[in-house]
Amino acid sequence: MKGGLAFPLAIALMATGAEALELAWPDGTVLTARSDLAVGVHSLPSGGFDGAQVPILDFEGQGQVRTWTIPAQGQAGPFLVFDALAGQIEEQGFGLVFRCTTDLCGGFDFRREVDALPPPAMFVDLADFYFLTGVREKDETVEAVSLWVSRAARQVTVQLTHVVPAQVADLAVGPAEIVEDAPVETLAPKLETDPSENEPGPLWDTLTTQGRAVLEDLRFEAGSSSLGGAIPASLQRLAEQLQSNPDKRIVIVGHTDATGSTATNMQLSKARARAVASVLTGDLGVPSAQVRFDGVGYLVPRHSNETELGRKKNRRVEVMILPD
Repeated sequence: MKGGLAFPLAIALMATGAEALELAWPDGTVLTARSDLAVGVHSLPSGGFDGAQVPILDFEGQGQVRTWTIPAQGQAGPFLVFDALAGQIEEQGFGLVFRCTTDLCGGFDFRREVDALPPPAMFVDLADFYFLTGVREKDETVEAVSLWVSRAARQVTVQLTHVVPAQVADLAVGPAEIVEDAPVETLAPKLETDPSENEPGPLWDTLTTQGRAVLEDLRFEAGSSSLGGAIPASLQRLAEQLQSNPDKRIVIVGHTDATGSTATNMQLSKARARAVASVLTGDLGVPSAQVRFDGVGYLVPRHSNETELGRKKNRRVEVMILPD
């Protein structure tokens, strides 16, 4: 992976007493957004979700949040991108306070508690993300970084937060920063549809090999959590497999498009997941102990919300298999 990284980009705040954080990126990396952090106290995770909250460390200073997309081609998948960037961060003197992957971070709960720039700037796939917090102490200064790496369709998505002492005031930016004054919502490229992602396949095989699957034959109108009509074939197949595998547990995850408020969409996505779970445990007789449900609103789109087709595909329900 490191051998294929193409160019260094200075992305940190700099001044006397602080060194630049320079990272090398794979070919095709695009800076998608930047948000400045005002002088104040900024909190970064120091551990995974513990059942009640995500533990944090507070850092006084100012900083920046930046996001990038990387074509998910060849070896440039989320884990290898994360591993390469984490290695470079450590090589530049940051001690890793905390490093985790999806389930060890805390999954849905971790994502809810930890800030990320909203789509389309940053996409966090709840089934495939990586995170770290690092601290560098030198010459009586303390810097902190956090790194998200995830995916959206055929792209790897990256968010880096960098906090430095308030007296560190000079910006050092690379050539990609020519977009720094553009509105965040205009910076992210529109995601292309991957025709292969809608090809039907054995639902249980997909679940057991990939950990999750979209219930493609479920359809929700905008603002609705009603399934209506006959029970979809995917739910019938899923119920049969769960009854044949009583040791397996799943979580049903509801999603919405980006129309409306965050609170409304969170409620709607959970209502969609609840409706599906009710069919499984009620109409189809799956033991309730095997089925959980949750909703994540519009936080994990799989297509652009700028088109009607994209919004339609984002109004969906996914099923994820839980570890034994």
